[in-house]
Amino acid sequence: MESRREQANRDGRLELVEDKRTWLCLELEDEEGYLGQLRFPFEKRHQTIRRGMVVRTLVLSERRDFSRIGAITDGWLPQLKEWVGEYPYLLRPAFEELCLRRLR
Repeated sequence: MESRREQANRDGRLELVEDKRTWLCLELEDEEGYLGQLRFPFEKRHQTIRRGMVVRTLVLSERRDFSRIGAITDGWLPQLKEWVGEYPYLLRPAFEELCLRRLR
């Protein structure tokens, strides 16, 4: 639920109006298994996301072995050339370039 407010209808009576937003939750895993979740507001362009797609993310952890993950932000789906995430934390073009260099 994004917001809730009262608004007068045509007859002058107050009605409760709710703005709702759908969120998409991607469950991510690496080669060793479950990694975490990436949640973001769903938009029509996200309908092409499919199970098994590669997602490059920024993973935050205070441990070098990533045994405890603090957060996962900014998911980039290279197949779709699409970014997902609740808030952009990265300079996205630089992250894309870094990922592409790493894949070569």
